[in-house]
Parts: sequence; C-alpha cells; structure tokens
Amino acid sequence: MAIKGKKELKAKHLAITLLISVIYAVSDEIHQTFIPGRNAGITDILTDTAGIFASSHILLLFHKESVH
Repeated sequence: MAIKGKKELKAKHLAITLLISVIYAVSDEIHQTFIPGRNAGITDILTDTAGIFASSHILLLFHKESVH
C-alpha cells in the first residue's frame, strides 16, 4: 500500500516492493557482520528472498484485482 497507494496493483509496484525487500535482506546480512556472535551468510539471504517471493505470490493469489 505504501508503494501503490489507492491505485490498482501493477507489476511495477510488485517489482519495486520485491527489490526493496531483497536489498533490505542483503543489508541486514551485511549489518550482522558487525555484531559479535552473529554470522552473515548467503543461505540467510536466499531464505529471506524465498520468503519474500512466497509472500508476494500469496498476495497475488488472494488479491481481488489482477496485476497489470
């Protein structure tokens, strides 16, 4: 909703949301390298990314409007 506002959901809205989410996942892993006792890993980034795409897919399945 923060990206699309009251407009209909479009593919570009979903793409922007996915991009921001993946960038956040990567930045969180980079941040963890500076925290004692925490490890950063590509597996964590891939897990986060899988969750991001899964939740987006669920949104699309239950969204009443079609994506344009």
